[in-house]
Amino acid sequence: MMKWFKTIPVRVMGISILFGLVFWIIDGYFEFLFFHDNLSFLLLEGPETYLESIIFKVSPHSLFVRCSFIVGILVAGVLVSMFVFKQKQMEQDLRESEESFRNLFENATAGMYRSTIDGSKMLSVNNKLAEIFGYSIDEILSEPAMIRWARPEDRKEMIRQIQDKRILTDREVDVFTKGGDIRTLLASIKTYPEKGYIEGTVIDITERKRAEEALQRAHDDLEKRVEERTIELSKINEDLQKEIIERKHIEEQIKASLEEKEILLREIHHRVKNNFEIISSLLDMSSMHTENIETQNLLAGARTRIHSMALIHTQLYQSVRFDQIDMKKHIQELMNYLSHAYTDKGKKVNSMIESSDVYLSVNQAVPCALVLNELIANSFKHAFRKRKSGTVRVSIINSTDDTVLLKVKDDGDGMLEGFDLNNTTGLGLKLVSHLVTGQLKGEMNISNDGGTEIRIQFKRIK
Repeated sequence: MMKWFKTIPVRVMGISILFGLVFWIIDGYFEFLFFHDNLSFLLLEGPETYLESIIFKVSPHSLFVRCSFIVGILVAGVLVSMFVFKQKQMEQDLRESEESFRNLFENATAGMYRSTIDGSKMLSVNNKLAEIFGYSIDEILSEPAMIRWARPEDRKEMIRQIQDKRILTDREVDVFTKGGDIRTLLASIKTYPEKGYIEGTVIDITERKRAEEALQRAHDDLEKRVEERTIELSKINEDLQKEIIERKHIEEQIKASLEEKEILLREIHHRVKNNFEIISSLLDMSSMHTENIETQNLLAGARTRIHSMALIHTQLYQSVRFDQIDMKKHIQELMNYLSHAYTDKGKKVNSMIESSDVYLSVNQAVPCALVLNELIANSFKHAFRKRKSGTVRVSIINSTDDTVLLKVKDDGDGMLEGFDLNNTTGLGLKLVSHLVTGQLKGEMNISNDGGTEIRIQFKRIK
């Protein structure tokens, strides 16, 4: 098509000349007729007159032919000029396109080349390809055999695929560089059998392959470490399971032992309580066999002290915990017992208890119970000798700094004038003083204003 298009000016010019010749022949024919018609005029008038007539006398047919010939020549000239300008413009665009392609080819980031179908000769290569292999462009063009394959079977396989499909896309191959290094390339090739060459591109993916291999090695190493750690953790888990089973077994043994000890402790407290009750009964029986009032009072005091301690063991026997005694509950039971034991008929003594949740250990609860017994019993026995009614108030609360504050107050007659706790002869108050300072490690204060009030303060022992 392009060859035919290039011959258009020649064809136009030839057609124009052909038509001019045809019209010229026609014009000669009409001139012959004109000459024949005027032959007689030539013979009659002479040659000079005839020549003058043919110069100044032109036939209409001749004028049309000559004008047509001139117009054809002009049209052919215009067409030829237009085509020559267009062809030059196309040639300029083609040169610019080839220059752009050449720049793109030479400065491409991928290696590009063109070679013969059999690969025996390189027709063109770009700078990147020469850079990849370490050769100059002239060296590769002059000796294609310089390109050595790390694995010859790759080249055979590529040739087979190209012959079968005429195209090869993204095939990884290993080649040697000029310095002997192995580079991994990503090759793509397309054949043009009708043009007698092949074109190909190669991308150097060596660093990417090394990174992938390093990543794969790291992944494999991580997998190996995870597997080793998993085995280690499995072993640890098995050991832990065994240890858990052993601990559960030990806990069960401890629990069984604790249950057994709790049963024994309850039994001990129960027997202590029973023993206290037996002792109390014996003292009561002894009191019944004597008529000495002082002896009876001594036995009664001993009996109330024993009962106070028995209340502690009763609570321990009934409680689920053996390390804490509920003092509020103990005071209520003790007040009821002492009120019944010491209030004479005809007297009405009220009992009032003010208590927060105070819990004491056995080591502090027993001496505290004895102190309460003595103080409350003294109030019931001695505070209301001259009166038939009154009130006994008992208070036990948790104070600051883990301190317990105990108060026993009555609104009775009060202490006798000149009373001195340190010089008292009464067994009860001596016992109270000894228990407070000796076992509870506390302090005791007595006031005698509107009755008797005894304040005891001691630190809680955990």
